[in-house]
Amino acid sequence: MSSSTPHDSQDYTVGLVCALPLELAAVKGVLDASYGKPKKQDPSDKNTYELGRIGEHNVVIACLPKGVYGTTSAATVATRMLSSFKSIRFGLMVGIGGGVPSDDHDIRLGDVVVSSPGKTAGGVIQYDFGKSTAGGGFERIGSLNKPPDVLLTAIADLEAEHEMTGTIIPQILEEMVAKYPKMKDGYSHQGPENDRLFRADYIHDSDASGGCESCDSDRVERRPARSDRDPIIHYGLIASGNQEEVVSIRTALETTNQLVKEAFDRVDDTITRISVESSHKDIADWLLLKGYDSKYKSAIEKHIKGTGKWFIDDVEDWLKDPQSESVFWCRGIPGAGKTILTSVTIQHIQDQAKTHGFDGVAYVYFDQKDQDMQTTKIALASILGQLAYQIPGFWPPLEKLFRQCRNGKETPLLDALLDILISSPAKVFLVFDAVDEASPATQKEFLRYLYDLSCGPRRLFFSSRPNISASFIPRGVFCKKIEAQRADIEAFVRVKLKESSWIQDILSNESDEFKERIIQQLVSRANGMFLVVEFLVTLCEGSTCPDDISHHAETMPSDPNCVYDRTWTVIYAQSKERVVLASKVLSWVCLAKRNLSVQELREAVAIEVGSRELNRGRLSPDSLLIDVCKGLIILDEHDQIIRLAHATVQDFLTEKIDCKEQSLKITLSCLTYLSYDLFAGRERHKQRAIQESLRENNFLRYAVPYFLDHTREFREETTLVRPLMTFAHHNGLRRFFFQTCQKLGVFWGLTSYSDFEIDNPLSFITLTNNRGAANDIVRHISLDELNDMGEKGQFPLFLASKYGNEDIVSQLLDKGADVEDEGDDGSTALHYATGHEPTMRVLIRKGADVDKPDHAGFTALSYAAKLGAEGIVKLLLSEGADAEFKDNDGQTPLSLAAKEGYEVVARHLLTNGADINSKDAVGRTPLTWAACNGHKTVVKVLVLERLGVELNVKDWYGRTPLSLAAENGHDKVVKFLLANGADPHVGDVGGRTPLWYAAGGTTVSKQESDTRSRAQTRVRIINLLLERGADIKANTGSGLAALHQAAKGGQAAVVKLLLEKGEYINLKDERYGRSPLMWAVSDKKGRKLVELLLEEGADINLPDDKFGRTTLMWAVVERNVEAVKLLIVIEGINLLPSDFWSQTPLSLAENFESVNPEDISANSEIIEILLAAYQQRGQAVQRRDRDKNSGIRTTADSIRIKCEACQSPIRQPAIYYHCGVCQYGKFDICDSCVGKHNSCLDSTHSLCRRKRTTTGSESLD
Repeated sequence: MSSSTPHDSQDYTVGLVCALPLELAAVKGVLDASYGKPKKQDPSDKNTYELGRIGEHNVVIACLPKGVYGTTSAATVATRMLSSFKSIRFGLMVGIGGGVPSDDHDIRLGDVVVSSPGKTAGGVIQYDFGKSTAGGGFERIGSLNKPPDVLLTAIADLEAEHEMTGTIIPQILEEMVAKYPKMKDGYSHQGPENDRLFRADYIHDSDASGGCESCDSDRVERRPARSDRDPIIHYGLIASGNQEEVVSIRTALETTNQLVKEAFDRVDDTITRISVESSHKDIADWLLLKGYDSKYKSAIEKHIKGTGKWFIDDVEDWLKDPQSESVFWCRGIPGAGKTILTSVTIQHIQDQAKTHGFDGVAYVYFDQKDQDMQTTKIALASILGQLAYQIPGFWPPLEKLFRQCRNGKETPLLDALLDILISSPAKVFLVFDAVDEASPATQKEFLRYLYDLSCGPRRLFFSSRPNISASFIPRGVFCKKIEAQRADIEAFVRVKLKESSWIQDILSNESDEFKERIIQQLVSRANGMFLVVEFLVTLCEGSTCPDDISHHAETMPSDPNCVYDRTWTVIYAQSKERVVLASKVLSWVCLAKRNLSVQELREAVAIEVGSRELNRGRLSPDSLLIDVCKGLIILDEHDQIIRLAHATVQDFLTEKIDCKEQSLKITLSCLTYLSYDLFAGRERHKQRAIQESLRENNFLRYAVPYFLDHTREFREETTLVRPLMTFAHHNGLRRFFFQTCQKLGVFWGLTSYSDFEIDNPLSFITLTNNRGAANDIVRHISLDELNDMGEKGQFPLFLASKYGNEDIVSQLLDKGADVEDEGDDGSTALHYATGHEPTMRVLIRKGADVDKPDHAGFTALSYAAKLGAEGIVKLLLSEGADAEFKDNDGQTPLSLAAKEGYEVVARHLLTNGADINSKDAVGRTPLTWAACNGHKTVVKVLVLERLGVELNVKDWYGRTPLSLAAENGHDKVVKFLLANGADPHVGDVGGRTPLWYAAGGTTVSKQESDTRSRAQTRVRIINLLLERGADIKANTGSGLAALHQAAKGGQAAVVKLLLEKGEYINLKDERYGRSPLMWAVSDKKGRKLVELLLEEGADINLPDDKFGRTTLMWAVVERNVEAVKLLIVIEGINLLPSDFWSQTPLSLAENFESVNPEDISANSEIIEILLAAYQQRGQAVQRRDRDKNSGIRTTADSIRIKCEACQSPIRQPAIYYHCGVCQYGKFDICDSCVGKHNSCLDSTHSLCRRKRTTTGSESLD
């Protein structure tokens, strides 16, 4: 951080809050630099601030208002601080207090206490927060959170440092007094004579005005003298409250502040990590990480110690077996304990991560109530977010992806997320629980990507019921069928009975033999399912005597559905009021679109349809909501979410309740809630009113996003017409609804909207999709009113088209809405209606132009082909749509269908005269796109069913369909094309053949359900090409043969195959003269390939032809630490080779400069490795003098420019030459090297003469 005065509020990252002015003076006294008052702050912020710096960290200091103390005041000051200084990472409360000595802590005047979490407290106890009890007692309740882990880690490091070297507080005090002499008397140690500790039972003279001068000195505790006055630092719990019962000790405050300063000095690295973590909050929110661990925590709390050990032993055997599969499938019947075993596995792997070499552990718990929010993409995003907090190397690619997605405004592609995971060398353990509870589409997609998720250094564990289709499970999966062990069931029964105070009371006078008999009866009835035990115990709680319990235990059913039936009977045997409440609760929990929080559920069941406000007198206690359902629902204590006891309960309730009737009641309840009078008029205050409403009305966060989803289920429901119309015409309520939607990010699939475009009665009714309300509102609307709702009603027309409401579309057009009206992107209603055939028929009948393109050049047929909408494609073709219409990229509907893999659509288009060889803007035909993306069925249609297809057609880069299929790893397409005459010898503009592309490609087909390893797929493709006569030794215009390309891409299996087929292991490429081994060390993740080439006898001392560098030198240039380690221990290696510029491996490393921390660290490690190797061999080396900051430059030279020939940095004002072609336009060569060789990597290239400047460089040509 710059030492200059920071003016931007964003530069301040730490907040300090003091309660008293003398505390503020002490904090200001230890500042390393004072910056005065802020120039501006939030208008609502009433705080007064002092700005300064401690160490390298800019701090904001605030004091509580004079005479206004307590937790409320402190919270207000902190909240105001955050409104003006939004980059605050964390805050510290610094103050004085009284010490409570104990046997463990001999606290004296001037000592310091740092809050530290205890077994039951987070570090600070609010001693006056609780409730009065009978007899005048007081019961403290609640607890405060612990400080962030990064601070606790820093404090632990500081504590260890104090144990070793002591504290530097005395020196800091001396510096403060030297700077502020007036503080010497008031802010220095007052001497041991003023440190008196009276016995606890002594009552002080409350009338004394001079402190304790008049108190009885005989009641003072005698304590041994300390050897010095240096403060001792204690770590423990701090008591805080609103009652003024603490003693002001000025010196205690001072030393506290010195500790804060010392802590800042010690946590420089940690503070950086704090800032980094906070800066990643937007990315974490984007990855939907919030609450990902609640199910894990709940499961761990339910786990009974000692159970499940047998399963962990199986997991351990799987991990330790080097030949084991990379995927572990935990497969079991409902209620067998899969989620508990999964959670125990996570906990075990986290504890044993170092033993197994795992760098990180991440997990996802699927839930059938959250299927829309738990796609494979969202699950993978959560996995990456979790791993990033454990493995910092994940942040850079995630940050890049975040920026590419418009800083989180767009969702990332699944393949982009997958590539980040696959490209990481980190060894991680991934867990997916209850995959069977995901949607069928997500299940299929997840299993299709199973190999990609588990290949390389990753291990994957997933659990499910046995009902997942076996055809989706790929080969290479270890399947463990689990059945609950009797010993575990018995332990579970014992715990559940012990937890039931009612059962314990009934059995209190019974013999141990009687109790044991009941336990064994329950174990037998459980039938191997923990789920059954839960309900059996709940049913037993309805007993009134020991014999009843025994009878229940002996006769209760053991099948879950029978147990649910028995539970249902018990529920309906309650009082009428409890039955009504249970019915409402179960309906909401079963039919809600997502899991509800307990606060949301309380309000939901209290709604009276048709009322104008929520009767809070009808709100039921949380415990009652749970109790009336007799175990069918549970409360997750961690996130306060109400869930069904098990996924099978959903199926049971769906059969028991009248889903249609209850869903209609839920819809009316949502509408009633949104119509409450308290929301009318709040739209005028916009953001403030919306935030207050969301904070004060819990159910609003459910009603707003999901109300329309409920109404769309009742398109023909007439009872909804009147309340919907009333709401639609209430401007205040409707506007508040739309504004709250915008606040919560609810767009219903639209890109965006504004109040004026969508906030009108017609748009609202259109979104509800209720036929009766739609007919009623359109029937009574005039053309003038339509014109007020956008340009001639365009937006209502677009909405009605998008949601397939053909009735509204027809009536709007009859009223005068223009069928050809365009939106901002040129789209018409026909474009929006794609996917809704009846609506499109209405639009076409009313004169819509079927060939009108939007601004991207897409017609309705283009969109239908791209989406694979077969019926609409047939409709549009029958209405005369142009099958040859090209979009702005030159792609026809046939190209779009082929690109996406829609076989039937492609057939329809071909039948209607689509040109099979039509080329787009990059020269690709439909066949090219189908082959490139691996759509074998479309390739077959294009090749077999139509004459005249060009099999070897080239795109602008000369690539054929066969080359693209080979490059992207589509082995089945390659096989089919070769069998039908594709030429394996055709090269692109650079002479690169399909074999070359197959050798160097980095992807593999993800469309195929058989997810074989990438290496196996590439080997298969190359064998297919060789069988058809492909030339293994064919070179290309790039100078790299297939062997070099494979080595460069880290394809070990391909390299091995090519060597087996006769390629020379030391073959040099024609452009650079580098061997395969030299190319292999350019990949930092290619250790296995380097080992393979070394085992096969690659020459380690062979120099390249362009620079004269050996493999060791290239490993140094590439900062490949692992490769350097492998090479230096090989017998016969030359550790001191020289290139054409007399550079050695050591000089190449010492001349290296970078602003990349990872490169700098790797380079430093390489230097240490080389020096150690030279010393071991007794070789003398000449080293370059380097200052302590070598490798990092903060001037203009931080814009790294180096000579690619001699590797020396090019600094101002040096003259150098630049090639805009070699190495993707990043090749520079110094003036000295040009004088010797006068060439870049290709002597035919023109070099541009440049000069280094303070801002980078300037051209001299």
